Amino acid sequence: MNKQTIKYGEVLQINTAGDMAASTRLKAGQVIALRKASDRTLVCTSGRLWVTRENDHEDYVLAENQSLPIGTKGKVVVAALGQGSFRLG
Repeated sequence: MNKQTIKYGEVLQINTAGDMAASTRLKAGQVIALRKASDRTLVCTSGRLWVTRENDHEDYVLAENQSLPIGTKGKVVVAALGQGSFRLG
């Protein structure tokens, strides 16, 4: 399984869902921005993640094994609350 680790304070911009590793691990405070993934589902595989979607007035906190359909053509921002990891389904 491919894993991608993001450095503290780094915001990684992903242009397409196809650019994603099979699993992406975030340390506390790390942030990733996703684009062009509207037909995908974000699945929290460990820890807790804060997720916000462009043009959505709600924010979401996902725990391990919880998922959220991306459902927007805009940007999706994912941040770890502690350590966390996710994959796109």
